[in-house]
Amino acid sequence: LRNQRNMLVLWVIGLVVLAGLLVLLSWGNHRYTTTHTESGTDFQVYWTGTRSFLGEGISPYSREVTGRIAEAIYGRPARANEFQPYWYSPLFMFIPFIPFSMISDYALARALWMTLLEAAILGTVFLSIRLTGWRVHWLVLGLALLFSVFWFHGLRPLVDGSPVILVTLLFTAALNSIRDRADESAGVLLGLCMIKPLLIALPLAFIFIWALLNRRGKMIVWFAMTVFLLGAVSALLLPDWILQNAAALVQNEELNLPGTPAAAVAVLWPALGERVGSGFSIIVGVMVLVEWWFARHAEFRGLLWTTCLTLVASQWVGIPTEPENFFILLLPLILVFATWDERWPRMGGILSGISMALLFAGIWWIYRELHGSGYVLVLSPVLLLPAPLFLLAGLYWVRWWAVNPPAVWYDFLVSARR
Repeated sequence: LRNQRNMLVLWVIGLVVLAGLLVLLSWGNHRYTTTHTESGTDFQVYWTGTRSFLGEGISPYSREVTGRIAEAIYGRPARANEFQPYWYSPLFMFIPFIPFSMISDYALARALWMTLLEAAILGTVFLSIRLTGWRVHWLVLGLALLFSVFWFHGLRPLVDGSPVILVTLLFTAALNSIRDRADESAGVLLGLCMIKPLLIALPLAFIFIWALLNRRGKMIVWFAMTVFLLGAVSALLLPDWILQNAAALVQNEELNLPGTPAAAVAVLWPALGERVGSGFSIIVGVMVLVEWWFARHAEFRGLLWTTCLTLVASQWVGIPTEPENFFILLLPLILVFATWDERWPRMGGILSGISMALLFAGIWWIYRELHGSGYVLVLSPVLLLPAPLFLLAGLYWVRWWAVNPPAVWYDFLVSARR
């Protein structure tokens, strides 16, 4: 009985401390959102769209809502040569924004959303560590947590309020469920990831092919049920939302900066860059298909490595993307670190620390060289290059050890010593 009371006291203390930390974090975020009004564009789109839709019944795809979003961002209608803020996500994107749309104070709503995203970042790191089996030293863990928040592809979507952070958490949780053979929850989590379908389209296709070939089709059924339910609820509220969504997608691609390797390389080499970038996208696409073939009957380690490779490659195969979406590459990065640490227990942590330092400093340096120190709405396509290039090299470096469990006596001894 005394042990139960002590445990209860510890739980209460822990919850109080956690609540205090969340309040403190939200206060700090509120200080930031009241003084840095130029950022937060993604949250502005979804907050304004959700409030207009639920409060007034106006479609978030409508010109009226688009005008409201532009007015909030620019203080006037957006000009032809400026970033055009559109709601081009599936309608059910409004669901996670419902509680925040009920808060009329935009700065406070954005601050609380940032708190949620910060918790999601930390959750993604710990789920990725669990997924990869990384026996991380506490110093490297602290560095990884700081890196995940403050590297360019973490901080930029955080201050903009991008749902990519939430999708990354859901996708990483889904992979954990697949590893644990909880196919029902994996299907539901993958279905929820469809709030940003282009982000996970390619890895989702591979996972479903693998599931069918390995008699794990139950997750596809639960995925389909989840997406159908989300779509049906959306159709009840806005019957033609799919057509409006398709029109918004086309309009967004016409008006906003393209995010493909061809566009990125064209900035560096205007004469040949577009053809070189397109050719590279074809090569990467073929490479992914070959890896899918090799991994079609793989165990989970092979599934995880191939999924991570597909996540990286999907940024370069011609699917429109943007640098903010690269937060989802945190999982492949942690897989590389975990494999280094598994193979070289002493050097793995050092390699990981050096890599985080190079990625942190290098990408922020590129941003400053291209944009200066100020915040800009539209990012150069050149920022699409560094992180995927590093990860493609890193994933192929660790491919053998990541896919195959330790099989020689030296590896078993190293694992036993740890």
